[in-house]
Amino acid sequence: MNWDKYRQAMDELPISEDFERRVNAAVQEQRGRMARNGRCLARQKRQVRGPAARFGAVGKAAAAAAICITLGGTAFAAASLGDLADIARDAEQEQLADAFAQGNGARIDETQQVGDFDITLLGIASGQNLGTFFEAPATDRTYAVLSLTCSDGTPLDEAYCARSSERWLESGIVQEDGSVEVDVSALPRDEEGFDAETFLIENVCLTPIVATSDGVLEARGELGYTMFTKDGAMYLVADLPATQGESAVNYLAVWLGTYAGSDLPGNRFEDHIVVGAQGVPTFAEGTAGALFELPAM
Repeated sequence: MNWDKYRQAMDELPISEDFERRVNAAVQEQRGRMARNGRCLARQKRQVRGPAARFGAVGKAAAAAAICITLGGTAFAAASLGDLADIARDAEQEQLADAFAQGNGARIDETQQVGDFDITLLGIASGQNLGTFFEAPATDRTYAVLSLTCSDGTPLDEAYCARSSERWLESGIVQEDGSVEVDVSALPRDEEGFDAETFLIENVCLTPIVATSDGVLEARGELGYTMFTKDGAMYLVADLPATQGESAVNYLAVWLGTYAGSDLPGNRFEDHIVVGAQGVPTFAEGTAGALFELPAM
């Protein structure tokens, strides 16, 4: 990356006069939280232990700048295993990159259009602790590589990320300590949320789902993923629980907001993802996203 060109491009962005103050306040607050939790701001990386994702609003705002890291190269429309290795390496997941490079993975290249965006499951791999999301005893995991692009070719670049961060902060309320609290439940989860003019990168959420033979859906625990942009596309490298059982079918949902794990109406998993025809999960009315079936590895 040419940092002089990057600084020049950032200086030319049309942002509000108090944007720097608000971002600095959010970053300082999140750095304190990260320090207390032993986490790092080097890259937009999310780790979840529990049934599904739950993240602090300020954390997303503070980490948004990391999403805007743009790497040189070629955006991948259809990814080979070598391409998947390159994406994993760009995401700083060296062991996963080596696994793809050695042929230990599978290309998927399934694209679903949601609103103004194309969401593609590029490929998957499986293995024991190939990612750096969790420090735990060796366990079987599934790793998914996805891309998100604007259907009309509008690049997801630094400028787009900056506008998204601006919108994200403006949707929240500045607290007395300078942090920004965003009520994600008040943000649109339907196709309106996937409008390219109002889309919030910070609100993207991944949820692994298992569907059992008796039609029961369950959000899976321990998910981690990292996000970055490259040549107008956003890439997500996710670390998921391994597939379970011959009769269970595993899915990965890419949607907006976060499942908070509460019993409050409108904020429950079953309020957003339900059993559809033939026991296949689908998004409930008022919720939009991409839902990929993950092949057994």
